[in-house]
Amino acid sequence: MFISKRFIVFILFFALLFHFFPAVSSAWEEVENVRVEQVGDDVHIYYDLRGDADKYKVTVRGSSDGGRNYRLPMKTVSGDVGKDVRPGSNKKIIWKALKDAGELEGDEFVFEVEAVSGPGKEFVNSIGMKFMLIPAGSFMMGIPSSEQGRESDERRHKVTLTKGFYMGVTEVTQSQWKAIMGNNPSNFKGDNLPVEQVSWNDCREFIRKLNRQEGGNKYRLPTEAEWEYACRAGTTTPFFTGGCISTDQANYNGNYPMPGCSKGMYRKKTIEVASFSPNAWGLYDMHGNVWEWCEDWYEKNYPSGNVTDPAGPSSGSDRVLRGGSWSSFARYLRSADRSGLDPGGRCSNFGFRVVRAY
Repeated sequence: MFISKRFIVFILFFALLFHFFPAVSSAWEEVENVRVEQVGDDVHIYYDLRGDADKYKVTVRGSSDGGRNYRLPMKTVSGDVGKDVRPGSNKKIIWKALKDAGELEGDEFVFEVEAVSGPGKEFVNSIGMKFMLIPAGSFMMGIPSSEQGRESDERRHKVTLTKGFYMGVTEVTQSQWKAIMGNNPSNFKGDNLPVEQVSWNDCREFIRKLNRQEGGNKYRLPTEAEWEYACRAGTTTPFFTGGCISTDQANYNGNYPMPGCSKGMYRKKTIEVASFSPNAWGLYDMHGNVWEWCEDWYEKNYPSGNVTDPAGPSSGSDRVLRGGSWSSFARYLRSADRSGLDPGGRCSNFGFRVVRAY
């Protein structure tokens, strides 16, 4: 949501005219009344934080092109940001803009503040798989018809997830696969590379054995709705990076970026998990590297109305794949992009990540 008031401030040390378009992004609608001002060499971002939780994790990011891409180097921030921020009015984040960025270029500067309930719990299991707690909430799944690259199966609709869940921080690696299965089917070899050449059925067998080793029945594939919700991490743009995604942010075929975006490299293989920055919820490689299997049967037509805890159709011929891969064009990495394939299909593009019940 963009705040309607426009802030126009002379940044003396930059000798540029800033047009501040403060923005707020929050899946829970807890951040309100965002406003921005320059104070000396710093940028101060004020906001109100509403909600019933005792503490929140607050993140901030900045754009110099009206919100198309969020690439301002906001490394030196202080104040009411990070973990354990309590609700209240007139919260303040201080960004040391001159220290981080020197001379900035741009004419539409947007600052986006997001709050997530709790400090972001992590869980590590017996074979070293790390999970991040994704809290319950609502979001808009799919995209408007106006978004570039939109497919006919991406109709936008509201989804509510009533239960939090642990999401694998990375795609399942080859070392983790070998620890459970005792083999390695991957085409590209390396312990910290994502396992690939695995079918949906293979992934289910891995999970069955993992549950047996850990005791209980807590592990599973994510539903398609859980996957997109976790990928977006509160964003509404085509990628969690904004309207473009570079090959410095994801592993894909950089010869085919989104329209109006810059080309990049084409590595022609998988790379080690967590090679790039994570999204706002601490998840790596949600865009690119390998396609990720989801639990659902693929259904072309989304529901027309609001839905709660969707799990897809009860039967079908294909299972859902999400996220794109090392060989994909950028459009197939979009948060909303969907694909489906026979659950027995294997390819060096196909991998997965696991969720665990909270």
